Formats: sequence, C-alpha cells, structure tokens
Amino acid sequence: SETPGRFIVTVAPENKEKFEAVLKGCCFAAIGDVVEEPRLKINGVKNKRALMDADITELKHAWKKTFGALR
Repeated sequence: SETPGRFIVTVAPENKEKFEAVLKGCCFAAIGDVVEEPRLKINGVKNKRALMDADITELKHAWKKTFGALR
C-alpha cells in the first residue's frame, strides 16, 4: 500500500545509482522494473523470488468490479 510512510517511485535505469545514493540511510528497496509487457510483477526484496505476477487487464477488471456500483 502507499501510505504517508511508503511510496512507489519509478526511476530510469541510468539514474538508479544516484537515486539510491540520495536515499542512503533510509529504508528502501527495488521491487521491480517497468517493462512494455502489460503485467505487474513484484519480487521479494531479500531473495528476489517472484511474489506476484498478474496481467494488468485482469487487475484493472478486479479493481473496477469492486467499485462497480459506485461509478
């Protein structure tokens, strides 16, 4: 979840080292990469094992279905 204490940030690969240097001393982790494939894949921080691999269209459908009556 994104809360005041947690943020998801997208950083261009060429800026990864600079970004991590700025956050040195803070708690952060790289959890994935942005790719053209329409999937959300999340890897574990310590073991890099896949924790989630889902089709974006299916995720959007599930999200919309949850709030369907509130459109």
